[in-house]
Amino acid sequence: MPHTAANRTPHGGGYGLTPPTEGDVVQALARHLGREAAGRAWADALRATGLAEAGRPLPPGALARPVAHLASQPAPACLVGTAYAVRLRAYTLLARTTLGAAAGASRPPAPSPVPA
Repeated sequence: MPHTAANRTPHGGGYGLTPPTEGDVVQALARHLGREAAGRAWADALRATGLAEAGRPLPPGALARPVAHLASQPAPACLVGTAYAVRLRAYTLLARTTLGAAAGASRPPAPSPVPA
């Protein structure tokens, strides 16, 4: 999904990020493997992680499992898996930071790079 003002969520850390989707991962696989091989790679990742077959929506929060499986496969699938693992983690951390700030939570001070 392209990152446009219309599909930004308030949970993207104020950075205009949208949560990664199954469609995003499959589209990235298709760019590197071709459409048919991408479909097979995604279906294999779903089966290997015990999730629903391709075409059925993933349960909330389950995208990380097939993405991690892809990251363990040979290139170029591992590149897509690793990229989306990073994107998922970044989105999660930014969303948590934004939600915590919105709720008035204070963040602990950053550790000093110089030992005391």
